[in-house]
Amino acid sequence: MTRVARLGVGLGLLNRHNLLYLRKGRAGGGAAYRGARWHTPAQARALFEDLPFAVARLRYAVFLPGGGLLARWFETLAPSRLPLGAFLCACAALERGA
Repeated sequence: MTRVARLGVGLGLLNRHNLLYLRKGRAGGGAAYRGARWHTPAQARALFEDLPFAVARLRYAVFLPGGGLLARWFETLAPSRLPLGAFLCACAALERGA
């Protein structure tokens, strides 16, 4: 990442602290989630520890599994900083002078 990043990176991960993990990810996962790696926010930040990136922010999406009408409505209202979304995006800026 550091070799090809000009200003920074965005890394998409599955968040362990959400309803989708409880439904699809526990016990090794099932179907499309079999073998998937689920991260906590702390683990997402730790991925950048030995790299010349400053983690600027974490953002979340996909709060209710299923994609139904209620889930889509809630997506429009839920703030992206609410740490309960199934999708976690770690955005990091390249540190100056690195």
